[in-house]
Amino acid sequence: MKPDGMSDKRQKFLYRLIVIAIIVGLIGSVLLIINDNFILSTQNRDINQKNNLKDILIKIQAEDQYFFVSLENDLAKIAVSLQSKGLDGRFAKEELENLTKKYPMVEDAFSISHDGVIQISAKDKYRSFEGISVKNESFINETFNHQVPMMSRVSGTFFSTPAVSVVEPVFSQKGEYIGLICAIINPFEFISNITAPAIKDTPYRVRVIEDSGALLFDSQENAKEENLNNISQLKDRELSGLDDEVLKSDYGMGIFTSGNASSGKVIHKAFWTTTGLKEAKWRIIIS
Repeated sequence: MKPDGMSDKRQKFLYRLIVIAIIVGLIGSVLLIINDNFILSTQNRDINQKNNLKDILIKIQAEDQYFFVSLENDLAKIAVSLQSKGLDGRFAKEELENLTKKYPMVEDAFSISHDGVIQISAKDKYRSFEGISVKNESFINETFNHQVPMMSRVSGTFFSTPAVSVVEPVFSQKGEYIGLICAIINPFEFISNITAPAIKDTPYRVRVIEDSGALLFDSQENAKEENLNNISQLKDRELSGLDDEVLKSDYGMGIFTSGNASSGKVIHKAFWTTTGLKEAKWRIIIS
């Protein structure tokens, strides 16, 4: 039979083991709770970011599309009013002037005869354009051939600076094609006033590109109007792994990487959608 002292020591040892086991178990439980909370917090943060990105993108797309559709509808109404009044004269000028007043992003509005001569300029700033033939402009020719509402690509106008032209054919009361009216949009003003404000004071980045891959706007860079004179290609931008998909699909989501081996690569989530008119499409990408 062992001394009572040894029995007491054994009991104390077992007691300490039990206490340690309980403490370790409690610590483990706390760590599991912290880990679960961290994972849940990370998941919630990711979900919130995803929802924020989508909400902002939906807002941008809705406002952009509203502008394009509203402008197209107003051009159609003017085209109808000019059926009996013709493309030149005071009435045509007043109609086009009112259009430019309603839409500050419209640089100017013109009426062009069926033989490609500019009849009326809404703004006195571009009155010198009146009487000039633009029939050799590829987009104008395309419009004459199709005789349907159209929107050009950036730089697809007779303006010397990058611009977008939204055109509406005009027919006489007898149904004869007599020419067209067009609104010239300054893309930088459009994006700066309608698209860019949606991400003000947010950590997000917005790019606007044509479906050809031409980059029109990048909110991370200090975009200036003159940047549009040298429209870069999306392939040259930081959208590695996503560029082809963006160009092929009108909308979607995905990831892309930025950076390099020396600075370290970063993975980004991105959503994109499309705005524009007819065949001319702009991709809006938010990340």
